[in-house]
Amino acid sequence: MIRIHFKNLQRDFRIDTPACRRFLRRAAGWLDADNGELTVIFATSHRIRNLNRRYRDRDESTDVLSFPDGESSEAGLIYLGDIIIAPTVAARNAELYGNSLVDEFAMLLVHGLLHLFGYDHESDQGEMMRRQGELLAALTAHRPAITSRAQQHRS
Repeated sequence: MIRIHFKNLQRDFRIDTPACRRFLRRAAGWLDADNGELTVIFATSHRIRNLNRRYRDRDESTDVLSFPDGESSEAGLIYLGDIIIAPTVAARNAELYGNSLVDEFAMLLVHGLLHLFGYDHESDQGEMMRRQGELLAALTAHRPAITSRAQQHRS
């Protein structure tokens, strides 16, 4: 079974990490990947902007970055890499594109995972985006929850 670690470096959103783990494991199963290890980091828009500038020469915040690895981990598993998601940017994009935050967040998890498995939408003639759509359709009922802390206080 794929091992998934989480690191939360932001405070604006509450994220159901056990549900994220289950969701990503299901997605990995659809990719025929039962073995491996990865880390998902929830970051501020400032932190992801710095990473985007440093590694992609783009001085702007983005919603998701993936850093594939492929080395063996200490546990003897293949370390697939890191997925970094900025929930604040995801919320902004969800509103901009008319999506729910839960849908946007699920899409970012799948998008990041596909990059760790070698998919590249910038060069693959649509294969990654087709695969992403298939996975999201298959996993609709399993989307993990994400809520802003501001929404929680209003309820």
